[in-house]
Amino acid sequence: MGLLWKERPANLPPRIAALASDRQAWDAALLRLAETSAVRLVFGEDGAERAEVHRLYHSLLREGLGEDERDLFSQVACDTLAAADPGDPLDNRTWSRYAELIPHLEISGALDSRREAVSQLTLNCVNYLRGRGEARTGLWLCELTIARWHSRMAPDSSEMLILTHQHANMLRRMGRYREAEAVGRAVVDRLSVRWPDDDPALLRAKNGLGGTLVALGVYREAYELFRDVYRSSSPDDDVPSSQARSNLANAAALLGGTRSPSTSTPRSPCGAAIRSACITTERSTPRCAAAGHSVCSAAMTRHSTDRSSTSGTTTRSWADTALIQ
Repeated sequence: MGLLWKERPANLPPRIAALASDRQAWDAALLRLAETSAVRLVFGEDGAERAEVHRLYHSLLREGLGEDERDLFSQVACDTLAAADPGDPLDNRTWSRYAELIPHLEISGALDSRREAVSQLTLNCVNYLRGRGEARTGLWLCELTIARWHSRMAPDSSEMLILTHQHANMLRRMGRYREAEAVGRAVVDRLSVRWPDDDPALLRAKNGLGGTLVALGVYREAYELFRDVYRSSSPDDDVPSSQARSNLANAAALLGGTRSPSTSTPRSPCGAAIRSACITTERSTPRCAAAGHSVCSAAMTRHSTDRSSTSGTTTRSWADTALIQ
């Protein structure tokens, strides 16, 4: 209720718009509602902040409405939520607002809305949960939204691809690596056949699959995916060239720190990693030099880790945090 009064979307029904523009009338209407129904008001510094009602009572109220009325009030709720979207889910100053919005997504009908702003709100809420580290709730919201969007949205639409990417991300963060691999590989295989190599959605999908493969210890394939992304990325892509270079460097370091098949002595992680990174470009170029610096630092850090006790944990931690997710 507080959001409805504060945001006041432009297309509110006349009766609600009239109340929302007069704070005294608004509060009086809410008090009458609380006195005559099972609604409980929660008050804050600015008066009534929200109205709480049991789900069973809410369902009875919805059933008493005609289809047109239900659609109208759902649209009002969705537009109000979209108007309250801060638009920057990775800025922790906006997190309290996203925490306030998420409980309303399903019951308002936002997951079924065809409005672009409402779909973007849902994606922003998922991204907020990722940034906050709420993988369990993020996975729940991803799977709930995918079930709704599949019936009305093409699998290769931009919104669905982002949501599927986040789904694999949440699976990986929950330690469900094989499921994350299956989701990510399906997208990469499908887009690789139909889309150009430098398409941003394909690069994002390859980058995400590479992170999952690192967590699974499949370093060679992960390196090859990161190399593809590095070759095709630019600073304006979803996976910018600087991040692609960093991912490639880390994957090369993991390969460079392994033992040679012909000897028990570890290969030089710095030298091997630099040679691997410079496969993608001429050795004499500044790009190769910059990649080499990143690779050497990553390789030496990786080489100094006690691989017998912490390698798996360190690798999976990097896969979850160092990549563009």
